[in-house]
Amino acid sequence: MVKHDFLIIGSGLAGLTYALKVAKRFPDKTVAIVTKAAANESNTKYAQGGMAVVIDTVTDSYDQHIEDTLIAGDGLCDRDIVEMVVKEAPDRLKELLSWGAEFDKNNLGDFDLGREGGHSQNRILHHKDITGFELEETLLEQVNQCSNISLLSHHFAVDLITNHHIQEWKGREDNKCYGAYVLDEETGKIETYLSKIVLLASGGIGQVYQNTTNPKVATGDGVAMAYRAKALIKHMEFVQFHPTALYDTRPGQTFLISEAV
Repeated sequence: MVKHDFLIIGSGLAGLTYALKVAKRFPDKTVAIVTKAAANESNTKYAQGGMAVVIDTVTDSYDQHIEDTLIAGDGLCDRDIVEMVVKEAPDRLKELLSWGAEFDKNNLGDFDLGREGGHSQNRILHHKDITGFELEETLLEQVNQCSNISLLSHHFAVDLITNHHIQEWKGREDNKCYGAYVLDEETGKIETYLSKIVLLASGGIGQVYQNTTNPKVATGDGVAMAYRAKALIKHMEFVQFHPTALYDTRPGQTFLISEAV
């Protein structure tokens, strides 16, 4: 049995960012990240295009970015979420820069802003065509410098530990999570990881489909665990498919072609 204050399942951008923030805010607490493959193997690593941020406030604005997003979302977006993401993007950019992330610049030393599908202005920051890889490596380097974070690669989360595992369960409103059962792929043993807080940041379900640009690890394990734990699952019809990929008659992962093309 292993005990931690925070248990994070998944080592993509979401899981690593959360780990960094809680580790720095609570330096006396322990944080564990479990991930079923290599530490950097996630959808984040394969993202190419870049990060949309309003920087040039002369020709661009939050309102334009918000409107572009709502149009691209065909009216299905949650406007409050869209506004939050757009308006907080500059702060998230400053955070990434403070952690060491690098984005391409032009001859004048300003950010080389690109434009991608659905955007009316140039507002895409990028690191060549491997932006996701740059961010993943930056975050991993920061995580490795935190003494209160343990990053366990090749550790496969099997199931969440909830009330119905240890006592009479009365229903969703009474349901609590106490940790997870985790398979150590090298030893073949399943360990009990107890934690006060568990974050599922385990990625998507791309590999459920015959063809996908998602890596082989994107098999929806987190969604399945959440469902079995009686968590509320919603918006499962919204699965992002990258619009451009190399045609291949063989099923499985296909090579993503960036929108920048």
